[in-house]
Amino acid sequence: MQKIYSMNWTRKWVTAAAVCVSAVAHAGSVNFTYNTDQNTVAKYGFDKKENISVAIKISNPVVVGKKITSISVPVTDTDIVTFDTPTAFITTELKVENKENVANVITQEATITNGVLTCTFAEPYTITEAGVYVGYTLPVSAYSITKGCRPIAVAAGNNKDGLYIFATRSVVRWASKSSGLGAVSAMTVTLDGDFPAQAASLSAAGTKNAVKSGAMSNFKVNVTNCGTNTISSIDYTTQINDEAPVAGRLNFSKALPAVFGYTVATDIQFQAPATDGEYALKLAVTGVNGVPYSEPAAETNFISAPFEIVNRPLVEEFTGTWCGWCTRGLAVMEHMNEVYPDRFVAIAYHNGDPMTVTNSYPIGVSGFPTGCINRAATIDPYYFTTEWPKVTAEPANTMLSVELNWADMEQTKLTATTTVNFAYGFEKEAYTIGMALMSDGLTGPTDTKDQYYSKWVQQNYLSGQSATYKEDYFKPFTKAGSYITGYTFNDVLLSFPNLFGLEGSVPAKMDNLSSVSSTETFDITRIKNIYDMPVVQNKEKLYVIGVLFDGEGKPINSVRSAYAPKNAVDGISSVATTPAADGATYDLQGRRVEGTPTSGLYIRNGHLIRL
Repeated sequence: MQKIYSMNWTRKWVTAAAVCVSAVAHAGSVNFTYNTDQNTVAKYGFDKKENISVAIKISNPVVVGKKITSISVPVTDTDIVTFDTPTAFITTELKVENKENVANVITQEATITNGVLTCTFAEPYTITEAGVYVGYTLPVSAYSITKGCRPIAVAAGNNKDGLYIFATRSVVRWASKSSGLGAVSAMTVTLDGDFPAQAASLSAAGTKNAVKSGAMSNFKVNVTNCGTNTISSIDYTTQINDEAPVAGRLNFSKALPAVFGYTVATDIQFQAPATDGEYALKLAVTGVNGVPYSEPAAETNFISAPFEIVNRPLVEEFTGTWCGWCTRGLAVMEHMNEVYPDRFVAIAYHNGDPMTVTNSYPIGVSGFPTGCINRAATIDPYYFTTEWPKVTAEPANTMLSVELNWADMEQTKLTATTTVNFAYGFEKEAYTIGMALMSDGLTGPTDTKDQYYSKWVQQNYLSGQSATYKEDYFKPFTKAGSYITGYTFNDVLLSFPNLFGLEGSVPAKMDNLSSVSSTETFDITRIKNIYDMPVVQNKEKLYVIGVLFDGEGKPINSVRSAYAPKNAVDGISSVATTPAADGATYDLQGRRVEGTPTSGLYIRNGHLIRL
């Protein structure tokens, strides 16, 4: 697994699709950066003596024909790291040969002064329609063993072209790291050219887009300010295959600022084709602020699928009853469950209390409370309310569902089957499916003499803090005392056999509009806490979270099941009303069994039997 590094920026993520330019230098020059809102710079690295190369890709159609003249980027840890001669480069492809970065346009010496690397290229490069990569290389020759080596300057953000890294020992092939880290490079590239006052581009937010067949669908797009004025509205057209273009308008409640390259994510609507399959889509801006405007249409594809596509990020929280500030997370988690009952999927890992079932975590946890969304950068759970909606706004192309059944009459074994529907097929991918057994409604003993009574008491540092925590969902804690007894805990993890998914649970190759299922059986009798005590209190409050992981163990999508069925076998009540009192034997799906059935549960004469 890739390390998770602490990034000390203000927790503000920016989803940027194309480009960001911090300021207009003069009429014919702009500063291009993926750090859209000038977020605080943080440091990242691998604590090794090696050559580190960082790049971004510039590919917005509006900058085609413009010239790259220079770059500038902060370099962190310059007080404890020594570098050989740094370089800056321009290349049309990211390539490694003999453990070295190879640029095919230009590589030039750069200088580092007062913690900033700068380089003015001897010959400006004209950007083509194919786009281009711009970057720099830091040859680390020495560093402080005790203080580490993290010279890469990053900022909060998420864009696949915003942060590529190659390091001779740590990342031996060029890789996009933005999504996994929730960060983009802090690099700025100066572009020269003629930039219009009012201009915008419209592009698909993702590369694999899917909508529900036959439905009026929301399609996620990015709108980028490609001029130097504010933007309050754009007119646009959508064109599916060779059908006639359909016009639409987007009005922004908050105008895009007068910053070339500022990008905002939003939705447009169109009628999805009724027939399942893949379609071409053209997106074109036809007006900006009511003024006619023309730009080349952005082309993408989408799949019209027979199922609803919903992005449900996996939220993971690390908490404990002994942790006074963890009530911030308790309040937020309850609030999110109430506001987004069908969308919010969360796991609470308890530490040092009677709900603790494991000390193995999927990320590095250095303190409590800690949280993460899709195992990107760690955040305080307090910020789930602002960060979770940003992640859900990202496009998805899978749908997950979980079915629960008791495997025995005694209800000791709960079987969960997670099914993943893929809109897009793939080859040679390492996706996996994982499942977590969860419980709501856990409470401690009421007898104060119980040896574990105090372990269930929740410490509460929010007591009396209503002036700071003003939202209504904090009131149960701000109005409570410093210690809370009798609290009911939800979203509690009981078992997670495969923290990063079960190897082999998803084939390496699948077709478009295909599905795969994986099954996990949880033995309730074996689930115990750190005190070797049973944790399950109410079987009717058990449920399972199904998760689809990528090859690096990062969640792609997730779903929460309904609560475990009350009956030993789900659906028996409906089977009992069918005309099956003929002496024949039926399986639990209602199919007649011919010959001698194997051992297991069956239905005969309308009654459940074991053979």
